Amino acid sequence: MTICEIIVLAVLGGFAVLGIIIGLFRGAIKATVRGLIILGCVAVAVIFNKQITGFIFSINIQGQTLEEMLKGLMTIDGAGVDPNTISDLLWPIILITAQIIVCIVSIVGLVEASWLVVLIFDLILKIPLRNKKKFRLIGALIGLVSGGLVGLAVDSLYTGLAPNLYKVYKLEIGDTKVSEIIPIEEDKIIASGIETFNAESGSFAYKLGSLLNPLVYNRVSVAKITDSDGVEKTYTFDGQINAIVKIANLAGTFSQIGSVDLSDPESVDNLIEALNNLDFNNLSEEERETIDTLIESFTDIIGSETGMEIEITTEILAATNFEVLGDVLDVAATVEAGEAIEQDDVTKVLEDLLIVKEGSEMNTAEAIAATGLDVSNFTENPEVADLINDSIDELENKVDENGDRVYTPEEIQSLRDMFFGTEE
Repeated sequence: MTICEIIVLAVLGGFAVLGIIIGLFRGAIKATVRGLIILGCVAVAVIFNKQITGFIFSINIQGQTLEEMLKGLMTIDGAGVDPNTISDLLWPIILITAQIIVCIVSIVGLVEASWLVVLIFDLILKIPLRNKKKFRLIGALIGLVSGGLVGLAVDSLYTGLAPNLYKVYKLEIGDTKVSEIIPIEEDKIIASGIETFNAESGSFAYKLGSLLNPLVYNRVSVAKITDSDGVEKTYTFDGQINAIVKIANLAGTFSQIGSVDLSDPESVDNLIEALNNLDFNNLSEEERETIDTLIESFTDIIGSETGMEIEITTEILAATNFEVLGDVLDVAATVEAGEAIEQDDVTKVLEDLLIVKEGSEMNTAEAIAATGLDVSNFTENPEVADLINDSIDELENKVDENGDRVYTPEEIQSLRDMFFGTEE
């Protein structure tokens, strides 16, 4: 049993036991009243979550609403891009995070405030049968149900949040690890064991999360936002986190490619693993749009500062087989280590670069060239450059059983462009 499942059970059991104790002492009628009040508190916290959050952000502070003030802090000037770019990018995740926090605080706050209502009820209406044993046992049963209800609501928020928190916790951007910035021992982190929670659909926590999330978490982790261009879009916490994590992984991996030490096996292995983990297929429409917007915004900023024209889209990234790029890196590292490698093995790797993935319009070599990713350091070793050149020549002259060339001049050129630049 993972710590994730232990937390889920502890929260559910803790609230249920507390409900039993309260119901046992207060009796059936008072427990019933409190149970109905708790049900109302949870319903109000979930159903009116967006309204409560909206009210908070509409609070006026020195002539500005809280929302306007926060967005103002995220505007940029002088970067050659729309000053609202950053606020449009960050506001969805800020708003949804606020909604989730407001929901948690509302549930806890309203449930605690319900004691006042029960006290007023107790003062107005005296229940003479409240001390009888059978009414106490019924009260305990009702307390179990009402306490379990609160526990299930909290568990829904946890089972929805935990996988996303863990993704952020495990992020590595270049040499920076979020897990080092937030130094929580892995076996103690609140989302530890979340891979098991996600992967094992038979686990208790997974089943409970699948059942509960539509009731609470899915309702408070989505927001409709009108951006600075007046376009209304729907955002989800999961979609935004997934997009941010994918972009962070991409940025970190691309930065490693330019600085990888081919003579260091550990550095090479880490980069190959990072490449293997890059996947931009099967994205949701929200994830695709968010990633494209993130890339466009930051490449515009880089372009305005450096004069470079960078064209990267999710379409290009989805066409890229990053695992094959890892194979190329392995070839370069093998030669760098002084180990023998067969020419046929190099040729096979380059052939894989020319495969067009289903649903794509370009092969991996063309996609990598389109991203502007510089892999010239892979061919700095003359022996590697010779191996790749010889394999490209072999593929250029490869014919099928009818004597026709297997690869077009454009495909061969895409390989040369990728490894040696467009002037080759």
